[in-house]
Amino acid sequence: MTEKEIFIENLKKRTKKFAVDVIIFAIHLKKLKPHLLLYQLIKPVTS
Repeated sequence: MTEKEIFIENLKKRTKKFAVDVIIFAIHLKKLKPHLLLYQLIKPVTS
C-alpha cells in the first residue's frame, strides 16, 4: 500500500469512529435534550 492509501484508510476509520462516538453521546443525551437537537447533531456527522 502506498502512503496515500494508508492515509485514506486511517481517515475512514477515524471519521467512522467519530460518527459512532457522536451517536453514542446523543443516545446518552436523549433524556435531556429535544429530539430535533439530536437529529441536527447526528445528521452532519454521519453524512
